[in-house]
Amino acid sequence: PGPDGRNVWQMRMAGLDNVKLLYGGLAYWKELGYEVTKDAAPAPTPSTGLVLKDFDESYRATKDYVKENLDKTVIIDVRTEKEFKGSQDAGEARGGHIKGAKMLLWKDLLNENATPKSPEEIKEIMAAAGVTPEDDFVVY
Repeated sequence: PGPDGRNVWQMRMAGLDNVKLLYGGLAYWKELGYEVTKDAAPAPTPSTGLVLKDFDESYRATKDYVKENLDKTVIIDVRTEKEFKGSQDAGEARGGHIKGAKMLLWKDLLNENATPKSPEEIKEIMAAAGVTPEDDFVVY
């Protein structure tokens, strides 16, 4: 899990409101005993009805926005602790994190089978990181 959620976000920003994320991903699909295959995917069917609109910027926080709102926005770094502390193993130009950012590993919001934890559990995890649902926050 990870890139799939980012792709849903990007598609929704592009105006595709009918996109969904497979609950629990492929691992959970298999765990439930559903069929999988290694066959090639069928060729895409051309669509004449797809209309992409300009990106919905309401989901996006620019560098300027973050810089201007550091004192009133909680910044949540969802990368690994190693990256948070400065590792450049993932190809980052510079190690470390935004000053004042709180670390909250994105995987901690998922159960072992990649399904999301309950809203109550997520609120508890966020609270332990010093974030409330009422906070304005930016995730990176």
